[in-house]
Amino acid sequence: MQPDARVLAALDELLRLDEAARVDALQRWRAAEGEDFTALLQRLLQADADADDPLAAAVDAAMHRFDPAPPPQIGAYRLLRELGAGGMGTVFLAERADGAYAQQVAIKLLRGFPTRDGMQRLRQERQILATLDHACIARLLDGGETAAGQPWLALEYVDGAPLLRWVALGTPTAAQRLQLFEQVLAAVQHAHQRLVVHRDLKPANILVRADGQPKLLDFGIAKLVDDADSRDTSTRVMTPAWASPEQHAGKPVTTASDVYTLGLLLRELLLAPDAHGAATPADAELRGVIARATAADPAQRYASAAAFAEDLLRWRQGRPLRASADTRLYRLRKFLRRHRLGAALGLAALVLAALFVWRLDAERRRALAAEDQASSALREARRESARAVAVNGFLVSLFRLADPNNNRGERPDARTLLDRGAARIDSELAGQPEVRAALQATLAEALRGLSEYERAEPLIEASIAATAGATPDLLRLRAERTALLASIRSRAGKRAEALESADRALALLDAAGEENATLRVELENTRAMALKWLDRTDEAAAALERVLALLPRLGAQQQEQRAYALDNLAHVREAQGRWDDAQRSAADAIAAFVALRGERHPEPQAVAAYAASLRLMRGDAAGARAGYEQVLAVQRQLFGADDRRLTNTETGLARSLLRLDQAAAARLLLDTALARCERAGNHERCPLTLQLAGEWETRHGDATRAIVQLREAVALREADGDVSARVRAA
Repeated sequence: MQPDARVLAALDELLRLDEAARVDALQRWRAAEGEDFTALLQRLLQADADADDPLAAAVDAAMHRFDPAPPPQIGAYRLLRELGAGGMGTVFLAERADGAYAQQVAIKLLRGFPTRDGMQRLRQERQILATLDHACIARLLDGGETAAGQPWLALEYVDGAPLLRWVALGTPTAAQRLQLFEQVLAAVQHAHQRLVVHRDLKPANILVRADGQPKLLDFGIAKLVDDADSRDTSTRVMTPAWASPEQHAGKPVTTASDVYTLGLLLRELLLAPDAHGAATPADAELRGVIARATAADPAQRYASAAAFAEDLLRWRQGRPLRASADTRLYRLRKFLRRHRLGAALGLAALVLAALFVWRLDAERRRALAAEDQASSALREARRESARAVAVNGFLVSLFRLADPNNNRGERPDARTLLDRGAARIDSELAGQPEVRAALQATLAEALRGLSEYERAEPLIEASIAATAGATPDLLRLRAERTALLASIRSRAGKRAEALESADRALALLDAAGEENATLRVELENTRAMALKWLDRTDEAAAALERVLALLPRLGAQQQEQRAYALDNLAHVREAQGRWDDAQRSAADAIAAFVALRGERHPEPQAVAAYAASLRLMRGDAAGARAGYEQVLAVQRQLFGADDRRLTNTETGLARSLLRLDQAAAARLLLDTALARCERAGNHERCPLTLQLAGEWETRHGDATRAIVQLREAVALREADGDVSARVRAA
């Protein structure tokens, strides 16, 4: 068998591997091409090792014919020097040569024999990088083909050290190593959300800049998750030491393969010695995190890079890890470590509370014994009558305060009236606990409508605490008030507490034997969005499926609740990475809202804007632009010129236009949106607009102005926090 292009390409790969990796690679070539092909490769490797062998000289000459010197200039860039070479390409440092502006870039070219597979992978890398836009991923700046038809990429030049070299040059602590690794996880999650699997994560492909920011490189063998092209043979191209079991086995590669390699990277990052030779061995919990990430079965690994990052953040914060056995003792131990002083004080408070509860219980038993001496029917009738009269009188007296004849001309607003009512409850109704509890629930619901969640929560908690008893009526009443507590906590961004309250309310309904489909729909909606924000998306989807099953029982409310449930389901499907299902659910929600409200209504337009954002996240910038333009045309007729909803839509449309390289049109929209924010007196509701304006300036404008705008956007996002939860219920 004589050397041909395939043999020379295989030999080029083998010569770049160490001995251990070379053995694995030869096995792959034997399985793919047969014994004769492999035997020839081994003879050529032997000849290469013998400096005086004439065959080695012939092979070297043949290889050089397929690896010519690069041209001095490619496109608008002048090559300066070689930065490095891998199995597929050579990377050169280059500078802008056309005088338009000064810029250094990294130019990537194929090396060795320019096989069709190699050229296809370089073109695919260019297409993949065009869809990625993350601070920790080296950006694609330009690309094209040489006069000879060879594709090339111009990438952001990263002046940094490889990951393990960065450790060896400094003295990073375990927390600093984990914080940097979490940034890498965020970059991988960004790629996965855009259906891109890297497939070649390793320390050499992660550079760390002087400011500590990592940059993920080399998407040369990356692949789209939904790319079903059976001709792709790049699953055989990998770095064996960093490949997942399914890559070694030649099985289909998913995002779980990247999660496996990230687990290997974390282990090496922690064990790597620093400038003083010190490492940071993983404790038992971190070893559990690494073990879960590198499980042989992909189904046992973390579901996503984001879930991986969440466990590392939990470790740094001293909170329970998902990778550890979730026992009550474990959670208690973690809690006590975080709150040593608070636990000691809490124990003392618990003892005092126990004594207080014991006394209250004694008083309760005496009261019940006295009440049992009277007629139950008469007592119940009198209590209901007294409560109705008291509630009516209290509300009438409260709203009399709005009469100028009773308050010297003052015109108190709704919040003022509710605050005064809450202050009067304890003083005026101390002897009427049932009346007080009913009024507390009424005021809490009103405050929820005014978004005064911090004031509403203690009122409804007090109302629930006062609703004692195990009769079906009392259980139903406690369930209704607990459902209100779940809604208040959900809107306040307290997702775990909202989920607990919703579960408790459903249990109370079951104990009371109460169907109440309307309340169950509200509770399942609350549960679904809390579960989504807690990254329990499969449970969230199941909750919304239960909502859809309950809808036929709602009668006239069925269509409205169906629209809300479909909107929520679209967000959950997005969180699951089920992009097609999310797009379909959003379209169904739009149709449902249009049937209910008509097209010219804020609700269907809000969902239509979200559907456009889904298209943008999926890389369909043209489709997103069309969707945003339709929404904006209707919203400009519905809302005043200073309505912030216009700002949100204009920002989304501007981002679509930027993706389509229509920078001038995007700038006009951003200027309009920012001017509206300025007229409002601040930028508090415009962090995303500021961020996009900063990105525009980075690419097309003034770098100094870009930094100012991006810093302001970050500060606003941090000040605002993440307290919004999209819960749509009656």
